[in-house]
Amino acid sequence: MKLTPRDRRTILLGVIALAAIVVVRFVGMPWLDHWRAARDQREATLVTMRSLNADLQKHDRETSAQARIYGDGIYHPLEDLEHTRLRFLKTLQALSKNGGGGLQMTPAGVSRSREVPGVVFVNYKVKGGCNPASLAKLLDQMRNSEQLIIVDDLKMTTPDRKKKGKLQVEMTLYTPALREDES
Repeated sequence: MKLTPRDRRTILLGVIALAAIVVVRFVGMPWLDHWRAARDQREATLVTMRSLNADLQKHDRETSAQARIYGDGIYHPLEDLEHTRLRFLKTLQALSKNGGGGLQMTPAGVSRSREVPGVVFVNYKVKGGCNPASLAKLLDQMRNSEQLIIVDDLKMTTPDRKKKGKLQVEMTLYTPALREDES
């Protein structure tokens, strides 16, 4: 059987149509699916990035608010317990020389943090007499210290006539440290 030119054109058009269907099915559709998936992934990533950005901005605001309260000590990373003890002792000695002349600072041990796992607090008890201006200066210097110093349980009693106008002060000072791993 001999093919006429019309039959050849019909077969050629069928082959072209079949090739187009194969190209669309095995090339075009997967490419469109991949493009759609990439676009969806981009949108999900943008949503995640916006959420992370909002969290970072909230953290920055909270950190700034805490820095206004606690001072710049919150920006420094926590050190291990021994380094923190030595640094805290040196800081307290310097503060005692600069403003808390009549106050005695004695170590009060280490306490674990129930709220923050892996953190302990180095404690010092402070007792003694000083005038109100010296106490204010000492507290201001603690706030401006490079080490985070938390003042707790501050008790002041009015001066006796015998003590010449000195406040009797009792307080506990804390600074956080990383807890050493127990093996």
